[in-house]
Parts: sequence; structure tokens; C-alpha cells
Amino acid sequence: PLTYLLPICIVDQNPSITLEKALEPLISTLPNLQKYISTTKQRCKNPADELTQDESASIMLYSMDSQTMEQCLYYARNSALRSGDKHKLKP
Repeated sequence: PLTYLLPICIVDQNPSITLEKALEPLISTLPNLQKYISTTKQRCKNPADELTQDESASIMLYSMDSQTMEQCLYYARNSALRSGDKHKLKP
């Protein structure tokens, strides 16, 4: 059965957290994450929209595929969300 979870308000509490800091807990489980962070930030140096470099890079990084599902950022984050354990989501 589906379980209703309360909203998570991490972003509002930490408006200036960097992409690196936000993803720090995942580096040990996603081996190429540090390289992907670096690559996406390089590609997003001057975003055309009104997003910051970190905001733009986080969208790009979240939508990137990997050779295996377990190495994809969106798979790891969605698994943590579905677990219902908010401690897995805090940077």
C-alpha cells in the first residue's frame, strides 16, 4: 500500500548549500558522482536562465543516465524518498 509522507523542507532551511555539500553523503555509494558533479558544473558555468550554477548543474546531474541504474543519481534519490527515512535525504 502507498504511504503518505509529509513534505520535506530541506531546501528552505539551507538556501546556500552547495551542490557538492548536498551530495556528499552519496559519494561513497555512487563511485563516479564526484566526476559527474565537476563535469556538470563546468557545463553550467553561465546558465542562460536565472538559475545559479549549482541549481542548473543539479538539474543536469539529476537527469543524467549511467550504465547501471544503481549508479544514477535520480535512482539513488528516489530510492531514498521511497524508503520514508528522512535521514537519508539530509545533506
